[in-house]
Amino acid sequence: MSRCHFALTGLVAAALIVGCGSVSSNPDGSGGMGGGDGGPGGTTGTAGTGGIDGPVFTFAATYVIKDGGGLVAMADTATLSPPAAFHYVRDFFRVDAGQQSCDPPLPACGDPARIDSQDVELALNHPDVQAALALTTVPFYGNRGVADGPNFNFMRGDRGFNAGLNCDTPSTTCTPIPPGVSALVQLLRDLIKQQRMDPSCALITN
Repeated sequence: MSRCHFALTGLVAAALIVGCGSVSSNPDGSGGMGGGDGGPGGTTGTAGTGGIDGPVFTFAATYVIKDGGGLVAMADTATLSPPAAFHYVRDFFRVDAGQQSCDPPLPACGDPARIDSQDVELALNHPDVQAALALTTVPFYGNRGVADGPNFNFMRGDRGFNAGLNCDTPSTTCTPIPPGVSALVQLLRDLIKQQRMDPSCALITN
């Protein structure tokens, strides 16, 4: 459960630091990586953005999420942008079908029962995710041999990853989804589901 906490430190002068916890199911909110080693699905890039230094109340960058794939008549895009904005758009592939969108507010940092910006940033800070974002070629994790299979696309600028159906054994057509990436995908899917329950998104139905 998420909670805000106060820590009093310093030997000479006391400094008050306000931090916000996480409702993320990922237990190892470890520090970020300075970069990533090359691996299946991509090539080694430049150094990463580094770990979280102190409390986080806003998104560190703009993130674009597309969760789709398959033979569908529409495409949904969620955009997370600083300081803590959530924008959801549904585009229809039919001619003159128009577009639907909504902007439900994100919960305040520290909400004990809802996903907020802190949870997202902590999940992004996982070494698996940092390694994926360090690659100059956007990697695809999961089974590439499935025609019209599901595809979860996450982008931060020109860096990101794709995740399809997972597989347990590496092969020429499949790179298993790293645990940290899988946890981020699930968290973002839960966030989108949470935000779409807001009345402002009532017109966007499945």
